[in-house]
Amino acid sequence: MVFKFMIKLNHLLLSLYIFFLSIKNENDMAFDDNVVLRSSHKILCKTLIGDKVAEWYPYDIKNDDPLVMARQEEEHLSKLEMLKRRGKGPPKKGQGRHAVKRSK
Repeated sequence: MVFKFMIKLNHLLLSLYIFFLSIKNENDMAFDDNVVLRSSHKILCKTLIGDKVAEWYPYDIKNDDPLVMARQEEEHLSKLEMLKRRGKGPPKKGQGRHAVKRSK
């Protein structure tokens, strides 16, 4: 879904770019009737490949499996605990860098 949107956005940007180039060319060669204006119609008519690109990547089970998410959360909390014991953990609320600057 995201790939389709990105490809459509790229097509739109490309067509705008070609349009502005054609306007620039018209202004540069105002009296020349043989100027051929390029169009992005050929590119816009191509089939979108977003679904095929999305199929290349395997399904990520981490998003759906609660056991995987719980294990990651436990690892995160244990790492934070180790950092706090060494004094390298995140500061308490209201004691960060910005609060110190504000109090000066």
